[in-house]
Amino acid sequence: MRLFVAVNIPEEIEEKISETQSHIKRALCDVSPVRDNGCIAEKVSGITPLSNGMYSSRRLNLVAFSNGVKWVGSERFHVTLKFLGEVPESMLPQVYEALSKSVAGSKPFNVSIEGAGAFPDINRPRVIWAGIGSGKQELAAIASKLDENFEPLGFAVEKRPFSPHLTLGRVRSLKNVSALSKIIAPLERTQIGSFSAASVDLMQSILRPEGPQYLCLRSNSI
Repeated sequence: MRLFVAVNIPEEIEEKISETQSHIKRALCDVSPVRDNGCIAEKVSGITPLSNGMYSSRRLNLVAFSNGVKWVGSERFHVTLKFLGEVPESMLPQVYEALSKSVAGSKPFNVSIEGAGAFPDINRPRVIWAGIGSGKQELAAIASKLDENFEPLGFAVEKRPFSPHLTLGRVRSLKNVSALSKIIAPLERTQIGSFSAASVDLMQSILRPEGPQYLCLRSNSI
């Protein structure tokens, strides 16, 4: 079983994140010839951007976008706190216990989704992300507890600094990297939305050709 621990995103915030994602998709199509990059867009007449200059995913009939980016579906948006990898089903009781210990004493907190960027950096984008504003410290504290409680079970402590984010897409080709960097840069301080984080979830990732399917195995209220 391929498992990870995450904070999932409410549906109303998923839509707002999708608007940012759609803005990047549409801008890539606008600056690149369709015949060169495989971007297919069926434009609906009379579409206008939202007040913040972005396009709503509900206002666009976007058949497909490639542009060298594999986009994450809105139903898969989440903030990963710890990736566990392949875990035998027989270990689930221990995993559940470690998760419960990690969130014990935590209280609901506000999480704001702010800005967009890329890893490793905007000039060499491999992963396109939406960032976290408020809630960083609380998320980091839970991530630290997860490392502490899962290490005795044989799970490695994360060595990289914790950087909470939501993945919007993964760059598969650097053909449009210059255009992509210029599109993302002005979104650095974009206010996307906020929500109250009230649970931490153990998720199973089932890999499929069309993209991973995520199942929530256990939700721990905080």
